[in-house]
Amino acid sequence: EWLLKPEYNQEKIHRLHTRMIAILAEIGKARGYDIWIGRREQGDPLGEAFPGREGELRQYVSRTSLQELENASNIEEVENIDIIWLRGAQVEAAFEVEATTSMTEALKRGSNIDPHVPKYLVIPQERENQLSRKLRSPLFGERFQRDSWKCLFAEALDSAFNRQGGKLDITALISKRVPKNPGRHSRINAQLNLFFSDHARQGTPEDNS
Repeated sequence: EWLLKPEYNQEKIHRLHTRMIAILAEIGKARGYDIWIGRREQGDPLGEAFPGREGELRQYVSRTSLQELENASNIEEVENIDIIWLRGAQVEAAFEVEATTSMTEALKRGSNIDPHVPKYLVIPQERENQLSRKLRSPLFGERFQRDSWKCLFAEALDSAFNRQGGKLDITALISKRVPKNPGRHSRINAQLNLFFSDHARQGTPEDNS
């Protein structure tokens, strides 16, 4: 239902998806992790999604293969996870950015990684109610908890990255929302508008809180 809102379209959503992956790659690199980005996403251009950056998401990839991983199986499936932080032969954290696609599919891919490895579902705040409904389903809710999934909201991740860069602690952002009508925090709205609004913006900034 939220996708029917006029402020969303496939172009904006694709930029959001790319930007979140790039931000998580920047944070992972700053923390000394090797980076893997999903095979489907590696060719996505940074361009409009990440002003000041050029090239494609593949530039962040520092591993040629995941075949040597010790805490993951069905590597062909793991290779499609949006972004993974790695150290040695271990997955240290996995992230799925689900702007439009199935949250259930994200959990399915993540189930191929050891359940104790932290996993993060990154979603726009507009999908919060959808996630809440899915968590009430025993099948989804139990898998979410058993496989160590947490929720990160794209708006909070973006605004924190703009303030702190790669130094930010993502665990401090778990389930943290950007409040509606932030008033004096209009600067954050302007930053969020970089990826939520059209590149050639018209009219007033959208409320994406």
